Amino acid sequence: MYTVQGGDIVEPEEENKFPAWDSKTIYTTETVTHNGLIYQSQWWNQGSEPTPTNDAWKLLSDVQLGWDINITYSTGDTTTHMDVTWEAKWWTKGDEPGKADVWVKVK
Repeated sequence: MYTVQGGDIVEPEEENKFPAWDSKTIYTTETVTHNGLIYQSQWWNQGSEPTPTNDAWKLLSDVQLGWDINITYSTGDTTTHMDVTWEAKWWTKGDEPGKADVWVKVK
């Protein structure tokens, strides 16, 4: 697993398995690479850039991202915040780890 806080990461063993995202292509359930990370389309979209905060795309890369108020987290998702790893007990967006009951401290 890689930790990403600020910059993008390239997973060398995975980067050539999937095509690069193209803003002109229509996606439904396809998997692509973008900025060194791997994403899967969650529904029909075109021109919707894959990012960790874009709900049209699911981040598949095995990375640990720092908590972001704009990211949707589902049950079991983990993130880091204030040098602590947290796990979501249920769906959440905008609830800060350590301040909201949705998060449980992992380590």
